[in-house]
Amino acid sequence: MKCTNCGTDNAEGLRFCGNCGTPLALPSIPPNQPTPPASTVEETASKISTIEQRRAILDWAISQRIRLGYRLAARSDTTAQLVKPKSFNAVFAVICVLLIVLFGVGLVLLIIYFIAYLAQKEKSVYLEVDQYGRLKVTDR
Repeated sequence: MKCTNCGTDNAEGLRFCGNCGTPLALPSIPPNQPTPPASTVEETASKISTIEQRRAILDWAISQRIRLGYRLAARSDTTAQLVKPKSFNAVFAVICVLLIVLFGVGLVLLIIYFIAYLAQKEKSVYLEVDQYGRLKVTDR
């Protein structure tokens, strides 16, 4: 199956391009033909989704999350854990400090902001590619 985005030839049955991660069009079944049994589809898909293909899908998913500010915490061949660090708004902190210096106000805002920052938790995302090439995303 040829990718419409990058032109890479992919094995039949894959849901995503092994090169760029673009979803691949699934072949349509003409209305007059019976739908193949689920076991046949699963057997075909399990034969096609090799570990290299699963790694390629996971690589693509990781790169998409890294663009959103996540960092890779742990990884295996078919799973990965990504963490998004806490965000610190330095502009707000500088404004509070200027208010304290210039007008003697803003200390309460600064203290509240630092307490809120310390209370923040890092966002974790778990990615898993199953034997059929499907990506499972779990947010924690």
